Amino acid sequence: MDSGLAQFQFACYLADKTGAQIWFPEYPIVPEHNGCEALEMAMYLYESMLRECKGEEIAIGGDSAGGALALSTALQIKDKGLDPAGDLFLLSPACNIIGAPRNKEEKDYEDLLNSRDRIVSTIGFPTVMEYWRGPLGKNDWRVNPMTGCLKDLPRMLVFAGGFEAMEMEIRQFVEKAIREGADITYFCKNGEGHDFLLYKDTYVEERTLIVNRLLQ
Repeated sequence: MDSGLAQFQFACYLADKTGAQIWFPEYPIVPEHNGCEALEMAMYLYESMLRECKGEEIAIGGDSAGGALALSTALQIKDKGLDPAGDLFLLSPACNIIGAPRNKEEKDYEDLLNSRDRIVSTIGFPTVMEYWRGPLGKNDWRVNPMTGCLKDLPRMLVFAGGFEAMEMEIRQFVEKAIREGADITYFCKNGEGHDFLLYKDTYVEERTLIVNRLLQ
């Protein structure tokens, strides 16, 4: 599967359905770069957008590692006291890649999920984090947004597949967001894997949820 093509097609879908201007950043990735560089780029783009419109008119979104970057960007916006975005939508976000498993039962469940997911495996996540964190500690919210304060972020739409390798980690993130009082709505599609909304345009209802948020 060409994930880059799937992401571009989804961006085109959103533009067509909403009439919105889509900024589609090619952010720096590991192993050549790290999360600090990616976040710096994302913040530069966001501050550029603020020169053209209000924050409430902006929605930040991303999938997988891009979902984690979108969340870190929202946290950085809050930390800097900038005008916040109106919405945040995350598709199979990798925002908690070192949070689980916490016990044998969770390890067995994660092994089962890894056997079902044809796109992503959590086995290499510790190594990925060593590259992604750059000069920061692995628990720094700028590279591990699960550790940040999730209260007072833009309202969030979060999607995950019930069979994807990160389902447990994503669910733990959602539970933490709820405990901290975040405005979050979570959709988990049983039987589907990682980034199912990108690869299957038959899920019109789920895609429409994002479109409706962007149109509000």
